[in-house]
Order: sequence, then structure tokens, then C-alpha cells
Amino acid sequence: MQNKLPGINLCPVKLCRKDLITMIRFVRIMHNLSQLPSYQQIIDLPKVAQFAPKNFGVMMGYDFHITEQGPKLIEINTNAGGGSLAFQAACLTDIPTFKLKKKLIQMFAQEISLYGSYPSRIAIVDDEPEKQFFFPEMQEFAKMLTEDLGIPTDIVAPCELENENDKLFFNGNQIDMIYNRHCDFYLETLPHIKYAYLANNICLTPNPRIYGLLADKKRMIIWSNLKDLLELGLDATTAKFITSIVPESCLLAGQNIEQIWNDRKQWVFKPINKFGSRGVIIGSSLRKKRFNDLPAQETLVQRLVKPSLTDCEEFDKPMKTDIRVFAYRDKILGIGARLYQGQVTNFQEQGSGYAPVCLNGIPLARNTN
Repeated sequence: MQNKLPGINLCPVKLCRKDLITMIRFVRIMHNLSQLPSYQQIIDLPKVAQFAPKNFGVMMGYDFHITEQGPKLIEINTNAGGGSLAFQAACLTDIPTFKLKKKLIQMFAQEISLYGSYPSRIAIVDDEPEKQFFFPEMQEFAKMLTEDLGIPTDIVAPCELENENDKLFFNGNQIDMIYNRHCDFYLETLPHIKYAYLANNICLTPNPRIYGLLADKKRMIIWSNLKDLLELGLDATTAKFITSIVPESCLLAGQNIEQIWNDRKQWVFKPINKFGSRGVIIGSSLRKKRFNDLPAQETLVQRLVKPSLTDCEEFDKPMKTDIRVFAYRDKILGIGARLYQGQVTNFQEQGSGYAPVCLNGIPLARNTN
């Protein structure tokens, strides 16, 4: 069943309880791993991510493909968009919204508590926010933060913020907290925000630290290597569980280039410095010239895991499907399915969008009340 709202498809996506439990377990294990001193010490983080704020990062997104062998991680996102669409898809199947909303409010309240200072004003920041597909979602968050937490919240572009003595202002009002939707994860092009963040004058969520620990694609090289995980002090059961979920991953640099090319149909090539599906190339569609031009130090080579398929009555072809688990720290906020056509997940093709997830024919939200 298709829905006319952009970004939502009401075709139900089936999920078995075993796979759900596996994904939830993985999310919690990865949160614990990110806080492990031995793990933090081996990662080469840029300077801005070496700063360790007290808060964490709202709206983490764990993306999975569901296979016959169980869920396989595709990537982790720190500023995962689409949470409200996923929740709407559930709510449009008659699921009450108040419990979902309560989780979101508690998430921001917890970030504020961890930071240790109650903000007088919040900014939701993204590049040209009004042109973003998820701008309506930002408006929903702004309304929620203003009305439910009682904190005036603005949606702004980075250029609208002014830095005065490493404090940020918008229209003369000091900004104490930023919900960061911008995809410059290490703040390389946002020095005025970076200086305020490093001076600990704003609560930035999510922030470079958590991106560097969990969402930087290079981390998947460690997670897919059993030896590396064991050397961190993880027990064998946990280490083997992680490697069973994370596809084999490596940098193109240092690999047998000829062998990688010959086996390209078994791989997907991802630029480590781009977000979402931008620049991702499935090996079967890769041409030799393009392959030769890939920057070896900036290209992640990952074992290809094909998405599952969902039959939708309004479409002749099955829709490719992935599952996004929204989380805050080790707590699950909600789970949504993304339906799409084409090579990678997007919202451009007809019928693409978030869809409700069902366990044993029952909407997941009813199963997890």
C-alpha cells in the first residue's frame, strides 16, 4: 500500500524476531565498544574528535540489510535523518505517537543533563535547511523542543551563526545547544562552530567525537577483523558476533589492486569522506577507468551484501529494502524500513520511502510498547 506523503510508503516490511533481537544486541554492543578505552586509544582521530565532551549524540542510525544469514551492517550514521518519517509510517498504521515522542524528548533532555548546563536557546543546523528533503522533520523537532522542553529553537544555516569570543549567536541571542544535521562531521568547513565546541561553550549533538568513534566508515575495518577485536580485550563470543554482522572491509590502499578488480562484483566501493550513499559504487557497475581513478587512501572496499526485497502491490517489481535502527546510546528509539529502487537507498524514485515494520504480521510499534 503506497502513501501520498513524500518519503513514506505504507507497504509493510516483514521482520522476524530473531533478526530484530540481533540488531538490538549489535547496537548495544557497539555503544559499549565505543566507550572502551582500548578501542578509543587505537583510533587515529582528528584533533577536533579527540576532544571528549560529556554528552553523546542524538538520533544515531544503524543501517542493515537482512540476509538469509541474518542482519548485516551497511553503515552507522550520527545525524540520521528520517526518524519522524519512520515514526509517521508506523503511526499511519494506527500506532499512537505519544510514546515515540516521549523517547525523543527524553533523548534531548539526557544530552542536556550530560552536558551539565541547561540551554537558553537551541539551533538546528544544516546547510540551506529549507532546501533539504528533511526540512519538515527539522520543523517538527524545533516545535517539539520549543513546546515540550520549553527551549526556543531556531532552524539555521551555519552562515547565520556568529562567533563572538567563542560563543555562538543567532539574531543577537546566544545559542547554547546545536542539534547538528550538517554533514561536515569533523567541522572542517565550520570553524566558528568548531571553536565554540572546543571551548565547551555549546552542547553539540551529535558531535565529532561520536562520529569518529562509530560513524567514520574506516571503523568498519576494525569491526570486521576478529584479530583486531580480540586485541582490544573483547571476549571471543562478542568479537565473533560483531564480525558476523559487519561485512569484510578494508581500504583500497595496500590491497592487490588486480585481484580487487577481478573480483569487483563481490565488492562495493565507498568514499570514506562522503555521507550516505553519495559516491558509492557497486562493483558490477564499475568501469576500469573509474576504478583506476579511485583514491586508494580514501576508498573503503566492502564485501557486497545485497538488500532484501519487499513485494508491494502497487509496483510490478519488488522494492529493495533496508532496516534502520534509530538509537540513543544503547537505547532503541524506533525501527523503520526504507524501500527504494535503483542502486542505492534514496528518496528520488517513485514509491521510495520509509515503511512500517511488522513482526508476525503485527506492526512493530505494537510489539514494543
